[in-house]
Amino acid sequence: MAHITGGGVIDNVPRVLPEGLAATIERSTWTVPPIFNSHPARGRRPPRGDVAHLQHGGRDGGDRSPDVPSIASAAGIPVWRIGEVIRNRGHGGSFSGERTYPHRGAGVGAGTNLDALLQASREPDFPGRVALVVSNRRSAHALEVALGWGVPAVALPQADFGGDAAARDREIHGRLQAAGVRLVVCAGYDRILSDEFVDAYPDAILNVHPSLLPAFAGGMDAVKRALARGVRITGCTVQLLERGEADGGPIVLQAAVPVEMDDDAAALRRRIHEREWELLPRAVALWCAGRLQRDGTRIRVLPAPAPAPV
Repeated sequence: MAHITGGGVIDNVPRVLPEGLAATIERSTWTVPPIFNSHPARGRRPPRGDVAHLQHGGRDGGDRSPDVPSIASAAGIPVWRIGEVIRNRGHGGSFSGERTYPHRGAGVGAGTNLDALLQASREPDFPGRVALVVSNRRSAHALEVALGWGVPAVALPQADFGGDAAARDREIHGRLQAAGVRLVVCAGYDRILSDEFVDAYPDAILNVHPSLLPAFAGGMDAVKRALARGVRITGCTVQLLERGEADGGPIVLQAAVPVEMDDDAAALRRRIHEREWELLPRAVALWCAGRLQRDGTRIRVLPAPAPAPV
């Protein structure tokens, strides 16, 4: 068990995990006490004192940890299952600075998808870099992820603009322009972008959605809807965002995820996220390399150019 305070989840989780293990954490699974959201309004940095309960069999695989959730619940202490410990597949808890590449992108919202994209951008042949991260919530975990990688990040809640979504979008656009952004990536962003904003980035806004579009389009509850309908296969989609129907733009890439009989929303969502971590960086790389060609409502992935003769 680890009681994590002070340095936040990102800084502290890697310190308590044995070699070869990593943790997947769902930022939306616990309730943030109101006090943590009050400090930014007073001009102070948001506290990073999150609490995580991580449980494993110990370094030598011997004695099991006590049933802490049951003990805490019996004592009236709120408990949240926020993730799981997994074998490290390259998405570990260590963070480093960014590299500079010819194309620049901006992540809107995001968290684990942002981390996967930043991880991929460390590869020498990745044709883009994340220049700015924007969130509509000050408590968004993506802001902490971005800072851990040394990427500029900003929260622009709609409330700061008197509830005027168009004004907020104009501010986002101005900041993206100042950062030299050419591609916008939406991952977990739960606001509809204005037509003015979408028009400013024609065929240059990638959106990831946790279903095989056009199934279960619109809204943030696609996983629960898929379970409620009893589908056997679901998955995730990266698409180009455009005006009109929510999640109705042309499909760039998709990945299928089987639905297990004993799945709940959290379990299925975790497996979908794992495919998103693969799909989104690939879609960004294809866009930055100029390998996506639009033909009406369809996207053709062009072959990689032949290497230059030596």
